[in-house]
Amino acid sequence: VAVNDFEGFTLERHAHPVSEQEVDAALERKRSDNTEFVAILDRDTPARSDVIEVAMTGRVGRHKVDRPRMMIDLSRPDLSPLPGLADALVGLPLGSQSHLVELVLPNDIDQRELAGKTARLSIRILGAREKVVPALDDEFAKDTGEADNLPELREKVRARLRERADQHVQNEVRAAARKELVKRNPVELSPGLVERGIDSQAERLRAQLGMSGLDIGDDYFRAAEMRERLREPAEEEIRGQLILEKLAHDQGLAVTDAEVDARIA
Repeated sequence: VAVNDFEGFTLERHAHPVSEQEVDAALERKRSDNTEFVAILDRDTPARSDVIEVAMTGRVGRHKVDRPRMMIDLSRPDLSPLPGLADALVGLPLGSQSHLVELVLPNDIDQRELAGKTARLSIRILGAREKVVPALDDEFAKDTGEADNLPELREKVRARLRERADQHVQNEVRAAARKELVKRNPVELSPGLVERGIDSQAERLRAQLGMSGLDIGDDYFRAAEMRERLREPAEEEIRGQLILEKLAHDQGLAVTDAEVDARIA
């Protein structure tokens, strides 16, 4: 690996200002994090504001689904493991044992492997809980242990969001720099190294899909079409790693114990 062209190029740093709406949303998430979950004993069906615990089996396309225990927040359909699933469970009797749900997944979902597929699922409700969300007031601010009143908590949340936005900007610039280095410094990769990189990409994808309860078989990731789709991002990732390692070596860059301690902290 030779890294000869690594200076004198321009990168754009995009601004990510923190809006009042983002602060409001973060405070709502903090309220949600401090929610109490009370078992429902006086109703036969869950409401839109409840959380239910289900067992789910079936298939999405040809992919098997088997989740013996999963929490689904009916008030947050955007966090549902599959689009439309939370909506399909609102009002379902709490004693349901083998309720059949059929969903046609949209074509524009993030999980491209599931786009347009039909999900056929058997749902068993294991339990349901009502969410008791604390009021957003000075008392809540004190309960968090972060502030003495709501305005102080709001400022601390804003500072945290600003720090996260700055880190996002930094990550964008790092990614752009790595991409430019790869473009300027061609690196030949052995077929075996590329295949291992594709394996790594496939495992990450499998883990992401597993979060939705999908049991993706090995045959799916061994398919030539799937591996070819993962080839380009795998090659770019490997080239970027090799170039950065070589550049660090050539420039005598080293990480101090203090820097490691600071990152851990």
